[in-house]
Amino acid sequence: MYKDVIENVAIKTGFYRTIIKEIADELFREIKNDVADGERVKIDGFGVFEAKSRKARVARNPQTNEEIRLPESTIPAFKPYKEFK
Repeated sequence: MYKDVIENVAIKTGFYRTIIKEIADELFREIKNDVADGERVKIDGFGVFEAKSRKARVARNPQTNEEIRLPESTIPAFKPYKEFK
C-alpha cells in the first residue's frame, strides 16, 4: 500500500518515485524522532502524533495463564483531526 501511495504521488506531481520515497521516508523518520523525544507533531488537516504514557499493569501469559507485571511504558499515539475522520 505504501508503494501505491508513492506511485500515485509521483504520477500526480511528475516527480520521480525515488525522490518521492526519499521525502516520505525522511518525513516519517522526523516524526518518529520528534515523538521519541517527547514532542508533539501536528500536521494541519491530518492529526497529531505524540508519545503517551501507559501505566504499569498486570497481564497474563495466554499459554501458561501466569501473571506478568508490565512496567510503565511510553507508546506512540496518533489522534486524527475531525477533517481527517
